[in-house]
Amino acid sequence: MRKRTATQVDAARFAKRAGDDVYAGERLGEWNGQVVRAPADGYVENVLFDPHEHRLIITIVSTEESAVEQEDCASPAFDGEATQSE
Repeated sequence: MRKRTATQVDAARFAKRAGDDVYAGERLGEWNGQVVRAPADGYVENVLFDPHEHRLIITIVSTEESAVEQEDCASPAFDGEATQSE
Protein backbone atom coordinates (compact mmCIF):
# COMPACT_ATOMS: atom_id res chain seq x y z
CA MET A 1 0.00 0.00 0.00
CA ARG A 2 1.33 3.43 -0.90
CA LYS A 3 0.95 6.24 1.57
CA ARG A 4 0.67 9.97 1.02
CA THR A 5 2.25 12.21 3.64
CA ALA A 6 1.98 15.98 3.77
CA THR A 7 4.64 17.99 5.58
CA GLN A 8 6.00 21.52 5.48
CA VAL A 9 9.32 23.28 5.08
CA ASP A 10 10.53 26.85 4.94
CA ALA A 11 10.12 27.99 1.33
CA ALA A 12 13.58 29.56 1.09
CA ARG A 13 15.59 26.32 0.89
CA PHE A 14 13.55 23.59 -0.76
CA ALA A 15 14.98 22.37 -4.07
CA LYS A 16 12.58 19.57 -5.10
CA ARG A 17 9.76 19.69 -7.62
CA ALA A 18 6.73 17.52 -8.28
CA GLY A 19 7.94 14.20 -9.67
CA ASP A 20 11.36 14.30 -7.96
CA ASP A 21 12.43 11.23 -5.99
CA VAL A 22 13.01 11.36 -2.24
CA TYR A 23 14.64 8.80 0.00
CA ALA A 24 13.70 7.76 3.55
CA GLY A 25 15.45 10.10 5.96
CA GLU A 26 16.56 12.52 3.24
CA ARG A 27 16.77 16.09 4.52
CA LEU A 28 14.10 18.18 2.80
CA GLY A 29 14.59 21.41 4.70
CA GLU A 30 13.67 22.99 8.02
CA TRP A 31 10.57 24.28 9.73
CA ASN A 32 10.61 26.26 12.98
CA GLY A 33 14.18 25.23 13.65
CA GLN A 34 13.52 21.50 13.17
CA VAL A 35 15.03 19.43 10.38
CA VAL A 36 12.38 17.99 8.05
CA ARG A 37 13.18 14.60 6.51
CA ALA A 38 11.36 12.41 4.01
CA PRO A 39 9.30 9.79 5.86
CA ALA A 40 9.87 7.08 3.22
CA ASP A 41 11.32 6.34 -0.20
CA GLY A 42 8.98 7.86 -2.73
CA TYR A 43 8.39 10.91 -4.87
CA VAL A 44 7.11 14.44 -4.48
CA GLU A 45 3.54 14.48 -5.70
CA ASN A 46 2.76 18.13 -5.07
CA VAL A 47 4.32 21.33 -3.71
CA LEU A 48 2.10 24.21 -2.59
CA PHE A 49 3.33 27.64 -1.49
CA ASP A 50 1.72 29.34 1.51
CA PRO A 51 2.68 33.04 1.21
CA HIS A 52 1.31 33.94 4.65
CA GLU A 53 3.69 31.57 6.46
CA HIS A 54 6.38 31.57 3.73
CA ARG A 55 6.27 27.78 3.73
CA LEU A 56 5.89 24.97 1.25
CA ILE A 57 3.44 22.18 1.89
CA ILE A 58 4.84 19.04 0.29
CA THR A 59 2.95 15.85 -0.49
CA ILE A 60 5.13 12.74 -0.71
CA VAL A 61 3.89 9.39 -2.02
CA SER A 62 5.81 6.41 -0.66
CA THR A 63 7.04 3.75 -3.06
CA GLU A 64 7.88 1.23 -0.35
CA GLU A 65 5.66 -1.01 1.74
CA SER A 66 6.84 0.16 5.15
CA ALA A 67 7.52 3.83 5.77
CA VAL A 68 9.95 5.22 8.34
CA GLU A 69 8.18 6.26 11.53
CA GLN A 70 7.46 9.98 11.39
CA GLU A 71 9.19 10.66 14.71
CA ASP A 72 12.35 8.97 13.43
CA CYS A 73 12.67 11.54 10.67
CA ALA A 74 11.77 14.58 12.78
CA SER A 75 9.38 15.89 10.16
CA PRO A 76 6.98 18.42 11.67
CA ALA A 77 3.55 18.31 10.12
CA PHE A 78 1.27 21.23 9.48
CA ASP A 79 -1.73 21.24 11.85
CA GLY A 80 -1.19 17.52 12.48
CA GLU A 81 0.14 14.97 10.04
CA ALA A 82 -2.06 14.61 6.97
CA THR A 83 -1.78 11.16 5.48
CA GLN A 84 -3.77 9.17 2.99
CA SER A 85 -3.36 5.58 1.77
CA GLU A 86 -3.95 4.49 -1.80
